[in-house]
Amino acid sequence: MSGGIATDERARLVPPRPVAAAVWLMWAALALGVVAAIVLSADDIANAYGPDGDDELGGVSRVLFPVAGVVLLAVAALWALLTVRVRQGRNWARVTTWVVAPIVAAILLVEGAAQSGTGFVVATVVLLAGICLLLARPESSAYFREPSF
Repeated sequence: MSGGIATDERARLVPPRPVAAAVWLMWAALALGVVAAIVLSADDIANAYGPDGDDELGGVSRVLFPVAGVVLLAVAALWALLTVRVRQGRNWARVTTWVVAPIVAAILLVEGAAQSGTGFVVATVVLLAGICLLLARPESSAYFREPSF
């Protein structure tokens, strides 16, 4: 080719359908996780900061909730970065997703059994399983191969 983009590189600009679907599911999992964290902690936040200040832990919760918010933002930013890198065809991002998703699913299943957010847990675990399966498809594997130039 005289100029422009090589054929291998042009094919990498548009991910195959399973990768595109996995990326959409990753964004959905991120949104669901943030919403779940906010909804499931709303009562605790209201108790800690409400007019009654009816918090059995006292001032500790008033420190922990902002810290938890910062941690939530950091985790959300890392998941968003991982999602973008999966979309760009970075194989390390696909492998990282395969490692992180089952760990998160296991934690959610253990913690979710003790909490009232069972619907959020089930939905998130299903999303994470779908993401891993989509990224394991043969079309996805071809997309994540390193370019040969």
